[in-house]
Amino acid sequence: MLLFCKWKYKILLLAVMMAWVGCSKEDTEEISPIPAIQFLSISPESVVEFTDPVTIRISYTDGDGDLGENEPEVKNLFVLDNRNQVTFQFRIPELAPEGAKIAITGELPIELSSVAILEENADQEPVIYTVWVVDRAGNQSNQIDTDPITVIQAD
Repeated sequence: MLLFCKWKYKILLLAVMMAWVGCSKEDTEEISPIPAIQFLSISPESVVEFTDPVTIRISYTDGDGDLGENEPEVKNLFVLDNRNQVTFQFRIPELAPEGAKIAITGELPIELSSVAILEENADQEPVIYTVWVVDRAGNQSNQIDTDPITVIQAD
């Protein structure tokens, strides 16, 4: 029985060592300190002008956790209306404690309170938005385009 326990202990020790070697730092991919975003969704697919809000959902990753800001006047999320080149500015609140230097990932909803038709005498109009973020170090993310939505004239 004692011999069996020693073998059992050695097998367990070998398994733990193999798992530890398998988790070496070389195998892990490091996340860039420059934030990166991806488009997830935009809804609804059509909106009544001046009435319906639009929600854009994006995902983000930031290798050093400095995305977001607690100062209300600082804007760090930008949404460009590609029809007229108007940029809406928003603030992402601080997502990790300042100085933490940790990788963060997550999703953000962006709400535009209403949309208007810009083309004169049009009863509907497509719109695509371009979105990007900037972290506290001033690093700008990639820019992403949303799927198109249709703005419908209010009755």
